[in-house]
Amino acid sequence: MCQEKLKKHLLCRLFCKMNQIKPRPAVILIAVIFCYLEAAAQHTEKSVTGSIVIDIGHGGQDTGVSLSGGIYEKNIALNLARRLEDELFQKEYKVKLTRTRDVGLEMADRTAVSNNRKADVFISLHIGGNFTHQPETVSIFYFDKKSESLSESADDKSRSQALLWDEIQYQHQSESRGLAKLIQKSLQSRIKFAEIRVRGAPILIARGADMPAVLIEIGSLCHPEQKKALQSRQGLSDLAKGISSGIEAFLQKAPTH
Repeated sequence: MCQEKLKKHLLCRLFCKMNQIKPRPAVILIAVIFCYLEAAAQHTEKSVTGSIVIDIGHGGQDTGVSLSGGIYEKNIALNLARRLEDELFQKEYKVKLTRTRDVGLEMADRTAVSNNRKADVFISLHIGGNFTHQPETVSIFYFDKKSESLSESADDKSRSQALLWDEIQYQHQSESRGLAKLIQKSLQSRIKFAEIRVRGAPILIARGADMPAVLIEIGSLCHPEQKKALQSRQGLSDLAKGISSGIEAFLQKAPTH
């Protein structure tokens, strides 16, 4: 605060001095620099900061849901991720994709990207597949271990490791649920082809993620209307805008790392 007052005081004195003397290039340059620093400071104060990692489901030989005609979940999820990345970049967030091309990744490697970057939010994108042709949902999952039971045949070491990984994400459960609900609220105003639900589940991709994390499973490629929306620019754009607005609302409320 003192620095801001000092800059304004010096700037005021400078302009007063300029009114008493003939304009000089050096004086004008100093005035321009002060104005630039003032504008930059105000821009920084208004900017929303945050780091988001977007995980794209499947990749490589793991196609995810696949339909005739070369329609693969892995490709649609990547297209959506790129649009979401663009939306978040426009909001001046730092964004990292777990993959930018058609390659397979181990589940632990996906989470590691987020932890290594100390991200504020981890989003995993998937596309659903159901052949009943009934209206589907956009499901937003947050990690909830209550429905999970470890096999009694698992040895003590495996059981301990699983519980340890669970605890890392479980401490963020409340925030993850809040993130999911904000994304749900944002999507509801943009998506008409599916109902949007928030669910707790022992999602493996979130295990070990040391930040709020959600998995978004979007509609169904096997449903004609949803398939059309997921393959269209407008459909993917609406989804990306909805998800990004939900993330923005969350980061505006939550403290960043």
